[in-house]
Amino acid sequence: MVQQRQGEGEKLPTDIWSETAHPLGDGRTNLVEIPSTDEILFFLETVWDGQALSAESAVMCLAYIDRFVALTGIVLIPANWRRITLAAAILASKVWEDLAVWNADFLALFPCLKVTDLNRLEREMLMALEFVVGLKASIYAKYYFDLRTLSEKSDINFPLDPLTIEQGKKLEHKSQGLEDEERQERFKAVARSKSLDPVVLASYMQHKEKG
Repeated sequence: MVQQRQGEGEKLPTDIWSETAHPLGDGRTNLVEIPSTDEILFFLETVWDGQALSAESAVMCLAYIDRFVALTGIVLIPANWRRITLAAAILASKVWEDLAVWNADFLALFPCLKVTDLNRLEREMLMALEFVVGLKASIYAKYYFDLRTLSEKSDINFPLDPLTIEQGKKLEHKSQGLEDEERQERFKAVARSKSLDPVVLASYMQHKEKG
């Protein structure tokens, strides 16, 4: 999934996603080489173990990253994959986890981060996803079985069970709830802003009409 560099015609990442401009500060930033499986795993374990996040939120994180790439045309490269993954993880944790997860909770993991940076990461991810964070149980199941198949082929233990019917309902309810909440907050912010670019305002209102 992570490429060496952008291909011809592919969209360049914006500043917010790049560790060239915004390093996480954990001493493991590599702006040149494609990360190995072990390096990706180490990063994921740092985030998930550090915040005691559930395995289910990791599946959701992958779905959000795929949706992000499809909607923005931005490809994952050594300089941006960690910040994009972190932003998707923040969203996924807020949807799935029963206990409230605050952006400030992630500060201890990455010394260079500030709350304002994390807040902007989350906001930019929401905008990139067009505020669509709802995830149907059937979509979750697709990613779950893709990951399980990959684990079996690689002879890696995959202890996570499929969602139960109740968990599937919980997923759809909570993700749709966050999506509705974010849309309402965005609408309020747009209404309060007097300096917002009319093009941005028109784009948002068009999206809301479609929603």
